[in-house]
Amino acid sequence: MRSRFVAMILLLSCFKNAQSENAIGVGIILLDITKIRHLEFHSDTSSASIASVKFVENNVGVVEPDPGSAEWFVPEQFYPSYDIFVLRVVTTTSNWLKVFVNNNGKTYWLRSQESIRFMTWPDFLLKKVNAISKHEILKASIRTYPDSKSKAIKMLESKDCLDILEIKGDWIHVQTDKSDCSESLKPVRSGWIQWRFNNQLQISYSLVI
Repeated sequence: MRSRFVAMILLLSCFKNAQSENAIGVGIILLDITKIRHLEFHSDTSSASIASVKFVENNVGVVEPDPGSAEWFVPEQFYPSYDIFVLRVVTTTSNWLKVFVNNNGKTYWLRSQESIRFMTWPDFLLKKVNAISKHEILKASIRTYPDSKSKAIKMLESKDCLDILEIKGDWIHVQTDKSDCSESLKPVRSGWIQWRFNNQLQISYSLVI
């Protein structure tokens, strides 16, 4: 069942994060698409809402943004058929979250609510991410230790699909996911990838939520 689910996610190109060109920020929010029908965005935490996105059910019962109502809105990941709805977070306060709303660096403030769950990047990567792969633009090496001066095992390639074993600071301990999604001709038993560098996310990821 897990293999079948992952295969479907890969077919939907979940490894491509729509906001990948933005700064990494402090984490992400998971939005419960089954409960959200309207999101109101603010220019700051003291202003009235200046933009909104409505969600409706399409003809097969899947919730999606109201057609034509928010062409500017491009989430980090949005696959409503699999209850995946993710936004990248710039910063937070006790009641507000500043989020990227597209891949052009546009940000708005969003009020915290029960149907929104904030997670830091390390927490998110360890607890919610099923596998990681190469960023479609950036280059990264898999190294023997969590240090940029350690020996490079190989360059991360597009066919690699890796399980996360642990996180130490800006480094992820990985191994090749042989069972589900990797087509690499050079599997990795153990290696380290710098997942965060110069305020940029260096990898792409696949979700199981």
